[in-house]
Amino acid sequence: MTRAGVLDTIDTLLSSSVSGMDPAFVGVSRGEPLSIPALPWVAFWLSGLSVIPEMRTLGDESTITNITVRSFHPTSIETGSAEKINLEVWNAISGIRSALLSDASLSDNASQIQINDATVETSEINGVYYVQTTQTIDVWILGDTTITP
Repeated sequence: MTRAGVLDTIDTLLSSSVSGMDPAFVGVSRGEPLSIPALPWVAFWLSGLSVIPEMRTLGDESTITNITVRSFHPTSIETGSAEKINLEVWNAISGIRSALLSDASLSDNASQIQINDATVETSEINGVYYVQTTQTIDVWILGDTTITP
């Protein structure tokens, strides 16, 4: 189990899921983006870490790491675009969940994952308005941190 393995597997799963989206995500990036093209995009980044007190031993600590997955869908003022974007956003939420749950141990780099509820909001990045979906993944890693006395 490695932290790099967790990130690499999430990247791979999201990258492979983009081909099934309609329209497909143009890209996947690690880290919260400061700018993105006006095209469907998905990004993920570390957003928190907590120790599981009940799982602390004299030799190690187990952790739950929070990873945010956010998809970006540019909006349009064309007729019928609201209906189209709503379906696109719903498909994205489902596609991201499906991709991540297809490998719930993240290639044996995590003990388990939990995908929390999705939220949807509109935001502006560099003059482009996007409908965003946000899902947080809880990644459980037992024995993550070694304690050396």
